[in-house]
Amino acid sequence: MMIVKCLQRLLVLIVVSTAMGLGLAQANPLSLEVNVAGVLDNDERGAASNIVRDFYVGTRASITSFKWDINLTSFAGSYLSEMQVTFSDSLGNGVTFTPGGGDDFDGTVDYAGFQDLGDLGLIFQVGIDGILRLEFHDGFKDLGFDEPEGIWNFGTLTFGVAAVPEPPTSALILGGLLLLAIAATRRREVRQSATSKIVLALVSLLSVSSAVAEPVFEPAKPIALYSYFATGNPNAVVSAPSSRPTPSFVLMGGGPDVDPAFRWLIKRAGIEPGSGGRFVVIRATGTDGYNPYIYYSDEALSTSGNVADMWVGGASLGLTSVETLVIPSVKAANSEAVNAIVSKANVVFIAGGDQSHYIRFWKGTLLERTLIALMNKNVPIGGTSAGLAVLGQFDYSALYKSATSEDAMLDPYYKDITFDPSPLSLQGGFLAPPALESLIFDSHFDSRDRMGRFISFISRIVAPTITPGGTLGCSGGVLPASASGNKTARGIGISVETALLVQGNGDGNPVTATRVSNASTATESAVYFVRPSVPPSMCKPKAPLTISTVEVRKLSDSSTVFNLTDWTGVPLYKHLDVTSGQLFPADWY
Repeated sequence: MMIVKCLQRLLVLIVVSTAMGLGLAQANPLSLEVNVAGVLDNDERGAASNIVRDFYVGTRASITSFKWDINLTSFAGSYLSEMQVTFSDSLGNGVTFTPGGGDDFDGTVDYAGFQDLGDLGLIFQVGIDGILRLEFHDGFKDLGFDEPEGIWNFGTLTFGVAAVPEPPTSALILGGLLLLAIAATRRREVRQSATSKIVLALVSLLSVSSAVAEPVFEPAKPIALYSYFATGNPNAVVSAPSSRPTPSFVLMGGGPDVDPAFRWLIKRAGIEPGSGGRFVVIRATGTDGYNPYIYYSDEALSTSGNVADMWVGGASLGLTSVETLVIPSVKAANSEAVNAIVSKANVVFIAGGDQSHYIRFWKGTLLERTLIALMNKNVPIGGTSAGLAVLGQFDYSALYKSATSEDAMLDPYYKDITFDPSPLSLQGGFLAPPALESLIFDSHFDSRDRMGRFISFISRIVAPTITPGGTLGCSGGVLPASASGNKTARGIGISVETALLVQGNGDGNPVTATRVSNASTATESAVYFVRPSVPPSMCKPKAPLTISTVEVRKLSDSSTVFNLTDWTGVPLYKHLDVTSGQLFPADWY
């Protein structure tokens, strides 16, 4: 049957080539059929793990239509509406197709249809290299970085190709290369693993009929290695010091940004009017939203010393530039150009987003080494939300979905609870500033009711202890639980529109912290210092957590100084217990 189909395609190509040889100069429609059996849906567009296939369709050929007849499976925890393929030229200009638009559930479904791309204004030409590139990817990475989101079980994608080559030989070349592409597809089918064949056999029995879904077609553009935005003059001469005597950190809890915390970072960097200074924001997604907010003083984008609420006024304090780098991959994090910008920063701020991106894309790269070099010079560093999460000795890495308090207390080892370093260790964490030793952080603390999950996180850090009554603590833990000492399991939960200003005070002196918020804040904007005084009595996989006498200290004013080293300066607020997966008292606020 396959031989017959190939002969049919060959006959069509010969007829087209012959017509062109007779001098018919108009574009001649061809088609390219791609077999998608067994293709995995791994990660978001541009990720190194994605399946990419190249097909030669002819120099400057136009892609005019698209037909699909496919069977997809989205694995539990991801959605069919996130499974996508981008077909484009070799630079990334083309179309992103989502067959299951609106199917916000997992499972196995058939999809079929046809679209004239001209009706959508999405006809595009491939480049002079003649390459049509297919990248199979996911719209949002829900599962672990090493786990596929789904699979294209079987079926075909068919592309209408309008080629306008030089008559008469170019058409014959195009026809031959299209046949080679079809043959290559067949070879890929033959090489499917036995496991894939079993999966396909199962899904053929379990798949549902074609879903009532809306296919989505969107323009696709090339993915830049990184994005760079600058406000002010990044080439200005800077006389502010490149190193400082003691470390400075801003730990921000997400939500509205805290204006005075940014001003504090600028001043701690030794920047003053006339000195110049570079404030560099780094992130894995997003744009340059921080630049005007930090640099200017008001909505008129002035640099006045009269700074309006919800603006930082960095230029009036001496900044000559605010620069944002979007660093979305390991390759970008290893870019010499990216690191040249970061290395000249007088202040670094890690924006919010998804901390799993920071762990996956930045850890172990040149960027991490650059950031550590800046920390060694005590260049002030801050982070909010996801940026806060990666500033501890231990980080909640969130490689899967965001853990909830309820699920975390019912099973402190369930899959959404992931850490860096992994497995937990006293060495090897991402960044791990020495001034923030023994700490783990959490953000959006009270608004998202995160005390339960945070106690679970800290419990996991508590090392096992053998007692006459049995083993206490958590398997894999690395620090003791204690109501005294400075190298014990502990953490800081920070509410929205709240920042903790952490500073070193010289050798032999403790690291201290104060809390700030915006003058206009409508929330309590509290910081919670959480420390278990005894190890958990029950902490194992697939079992509810039990731990008693967890100390909570609450800081909600801006005059008190907390001693992070000795864990003193704020009185005990409450003792909390988790008993068989339930938090007591539940109203811990």
